[in-house]
Order: sequence, then C-alpha cells, then structure tokens
Amino acid sequence: MLSCVEVRRSAGGLRLFVRPPAALSWNARLGYDRVSELLEAIRQVEACSVPDVALTFVPDQCTGEAVLKCQTGSVLLDAEEVATLSTALRAHMPDRMRPLPA
Repeated sequence: MLSCVEVRRSAGGLRLFVRPPAALSWNARLGYDRVSELLEAIRQVEACSVPDVALTFVPDQCTGEAVLKCQTGSVLLDAEEVATLSTALRAHMPDRMRPLPA
C-alpha cells in the first residue's frame, strides 16, 4: 500500500484519499472512465488532468516519479509508488472486481 495514497471503491467509481506527510489530507472521487484515463496516462508516462475534481498527474519520464495534485495540495510519488498506484487503481476497476461472498 502507498504510504500516502489510498484507493477505495465508491458509487460508480473510485475515491483517492491522499495524505501527504506534514500537510492537509485531501481526496478525489473519479468515475471509472476517468480512472481509465489516469491508468492510460500512467502506462504511457504522460500528464493527465481530471478537471471535474481538479486532479492532475504529472510524471517525470527520466526518474519515473510523478506529482499528483489537486487544488488543496500535492504529493510527490517515487517510481515504486507510481507503479503501486497503477496496480491499486487497476485492481479496483469493475472488470477486476470479485463478487462479495454470500
């Protein structure tokens, strides 16, 4: 799990809870279509903006690091955290979800 970003399912999408060290925490709810765009940007190492929630993902192609930011704050993710974020987002997509036991 990332030290500062947590991914949870929410109605019709996912919610990112971001808790930067020594800063105010923030969260953003993304619809599954926006999560797909973010996943594609992470895979392609390209910047991505989600205007509905003022979320921006800005990768550094040289280091593999990325900045995840919104209006109230930002967090720098190292290359391993970017990979973990991608894995967590992908695991929560509808085609990967397993039904809850009865």
